Amino acid sequence: GTGAALLALSARMSSGIETMLDLVGFDEAAAHANLIITGEGNMDNQTAAGKAPVGVAKRAKAAGKPVVAIGGRANDIDEVYRFGIDLVVPLAPRPLALECALDPAVACENARIAGDAAIRAYLL
Repeated sequence: GTGAALLALSARMSSGIETMLDLVGFDEAAAHANLIITGEGNMDNQTAAGKAPVGVAKRAKAAGKPVVAIGGRANDIDEVYRFGIDLVVPLAPRPLALECALDPAVACENARIAGDAAIRAYLL
């Protein structure tokens, strides 16, 4: 309802991820990067339907950059690969109870390990 009302008042509709990437200067930063790392809590077919990691991957591919996505969970990721993500790395290196995975110290260490894995895969 609100969107339609705003359109009637001369607003324009745009993709949320495209707008955010423009606001943060993604294209210029990507031009100087060797690898683009993105992520999402749950990598799945909904990700492929246009969520942020796919938007990042499309822009990264336009710049000729490889893309690694880090995900808390990964299900049905074949679609994600078709949309430009080259590798999906799990955030947790082993099965964890949700309460443990959400502990800030554990989450930080898991992010470090996943980032390390992404960079090592790129260097191969």
